[in-house]
Amino acid sequence: MKTLLSCSFALLSFATAPAIAGQCTADIEIAQTNYDLQINSAAAAGPSAPESTDAKLHHQPTQQSVGAAETKLGDLPPGADKAFAADVQRARDADAANNEAACEAALDDAAKALKR
Repeated sequence: MKTLLSCSFALLSFATAPAIAGQCTADIEIAQTNYDLQINSAAAAGPSAPESTDAKLHHQPTQQSVGAAETKLGDLPPGADKAFAADVQRARDADAANNEAACEAALDDAAKALKR
C-alpha cells in the first residue's frame, strides 16, 4: 500500500509539471486585466448600440465581442481588439516556449494596439 501511494504521488508530480507557469505568465494576466478594465470602462462610459442577435438569444458577451462592439462605436481604435488578441496569443505562445524576450515584445505590441 505504501509503495502504491508513493508511486501515485510520483506520477502526480510528473503530470503537473507542464502546468507550471512560464516567466511571462503574470505579465500576460496583467495585460489581459488592463484590457478588460479598458473595455468595461469604455462600455460603461460611451454610447450604447442596439442589442445584438446573440444578446437576443441570451448568449453571454465575451470580452472579444464587447471589444468589437466598442471598436464599432469608436471607443477603441479600429482593429485594436483583434490586434490585442493576436498579440496576447503570441505572448502566450512565447511564454509556453519559455521565450521571455518574445513574450515581452508581444506584450509591448499589445499595449501599443490599444493606444493607436
